[in-house]
Amino acid sequence: MTFTDQKVAFISGIVVRLMVLIAASLVACAGAVYLFHSGRLVADYTVFSPGPSFLRSARGILKSAMTKDIRGTMQLGVLSLILIPLVRVLVFGLAFILRRDWLYVGITSIVLGSLLISFFLKIS
Repeated sequence: MTFTDQKVAFISGIVVRLMVLIAASLVACAGAVYLFHSGRLVADYTVFSPGPSFLRSARGILKSAMTKDIRGTMQLGVLSLILIPLVRVLVFGLAFILRRDWLYVGITSIVLGSLLISFFLKIS
């Protein structure tokens, strides 16, 4: 199977659309459940509270979502949306590897490295 530019763009588009659909569904469904259970609570905006610390890392978000915590599930949806560019670059990189287009494999590797650094390096 040859990977033309059109096929790669088509596959990438399908992957991105599917990820957006899944992430949006996670956020919407979990948000609806959260509002159903906690919608009548009055928010106190006099003191800023950043939320639970376990929802500030990918590991904590995954653990929380696995235990069916609604806030963790919403955060997982948001995290999925943030990771879409990374997955798209991975799809293109794989296509370039299969096409043996080594110049673009190198360029894609640089872009992928930049994205990984920006996602996982905590700059204060």
